[in-house]
Amino acid sequence: MAHLSRGGTRTWPGRRSIPPAAGPPTWSRPYAPAGALTAVLTVFLVLVAAGNAAMTALEAIDPVVALRPPNPALLVAITAMPVTILGTMACVVLVPVWMHRCYRNLPALGARGLRWSPRWAAAGWFVPLAGWAIPYLVARDLVAAGEPDDGRASRLLAAWWGAWLLTGLVQLLVYRQPVRTGHLPDAPLAALYYGGHVAAALLLLRLVRLVDSRQRERHARLAGADPAA
Repeated sequence: MAHLSRGGTRTWPGRRSIPPAAGPPTWSRPYAPAGALTAVLTVFLVLVAAGNAAMTALEAIDPVVALRPPNPALLVAITAMPVTILGTMACVVLVPVWMHRCYRNLPALGARGLRWSPRWAAAGWFVPLAGWAIPYLVARDLVAAGEPDDGRASRLLAAWWGAWLLTGLVQLLVYRQPVRTGHLPDAPLAALYYGGHVAAALLLLRLVRLVDSRQRERHARLAGADPAA
């Protein structure tokens, strides 16, 4: 007969001491679809990509010439900047919320050995310095806990995070140049900055939709239903 230790952490069936089977974490909850969050986040990621694409084209032409009125590019710049700011501000809120929801679903989908929590999935973005790594590690758990990966999801995750880090580095250079030289950033550097945001937004869009789709398929399979239903 097996007995629990005083701390309730080990059992002794006969003479052998073994740990009891690990249960779900205390923060686990029943599966809650993230479809609505995914749809809203998709809209704002598209806005971020579109706004930054317009700014990339503007910088590639020559902002000094392009913005000289009368010129259609002036209207593009006036429209693209607010769209970009709106989409970015929305994503600052929605991406952590979406990660929180999807990570909280993992135990209900059969994931075990998770190293993070829904709170870390959301708050990790805002931790100084560690915010450059924690979201990637959380997203890696989201990808690993889905259906068997053929390598596509892992490559997509690596490409997104690489684009995000590159954009952050270019952003530091863009902000530093006016302070150091007293001039606006060079057009190629600014175009790289906006173009990096386009790539990061589109890659994250694909990753978000992939994770959501895999979670729905996994839940349907566990429930014995048709994933396409």
